[in-house]
Amino acid sequence: MESTCTEYPEEITTCGRNGCVVIYTGDNCAFCDTAFETLKDVLSDFGLSSSVISEVNVTSGIQCACDIPGIVTLPTIRVCDQLITGLPQIDEARSSIMHAILKGCFPI
Repeated sequence: MESTCTEYPEEITTCGRNGCVVIYTGDNCAFCDTAFETLKDVLSDFGLSSSVISEVNVTSGIQCACDIPGIVTLPTIRVCDQLITGLPQIDEARSSIMHAILKGCFPI
């Protein structure tokens, strides 16, 4: 993973955010790469591209126009209105992605 804040799409989602899937990472995060891979695998299971993921490195010092919630654990993943903190369990990640699909966050 690169130490950057990826650009958000210009379109606003139906819930008013710039992106529905955001992973918050840090420079010394032991589980961030694994969490990112887990998230990509779950998205792939639903036929979604990993391009829907926006990455925010909270320790990089790069400013971005993203809504950073009170992050206390890295990695943290925001899927729609749900936060997953720490290394995500597959079932938890699947449930969050399914919730977002049902809310219309992604075209399938």
